[in-house]
Amino acid sequence: MPSIVLSGAVMALAILLLDVASLAKLASTFLILIFIGTNAAVIVLRESDAQWFRPSFRSPLYPALQVFGILSGAVMLGVLGWLALLAAAVSPPARFRAGRKTNT
Repeated sequence: MPSIVLSGAVMALAILLLDVASLAKLASTFLILIFIGTNAAVIVLRESDAQWFRPSFRSPLYPALQVFGILSGAVMLGVLGWLALLAAAVSPPARFRAGRKTNT
């Protein structure tokens, strides 16, 4: 519950303090982070020996396509500017810490 309240407070501050263009860049930043995370997860799951992970579909050009997705996402974050890079640097470690506290 505290993480939901904290997320809501951060969103409210962003809405109050940032202009529409900056909010749109932040939204795009988080979508790109999800895209990067999905590509990284494909590589991790394919390379792990998880017995439960046996997909019927094979990604074309594996792992080149996923590496390209990760690198192009990083370039897009750079193009979005300093606010996107700041959000990308702060968000994953904060989410990791929050998830780690609740899942242990």
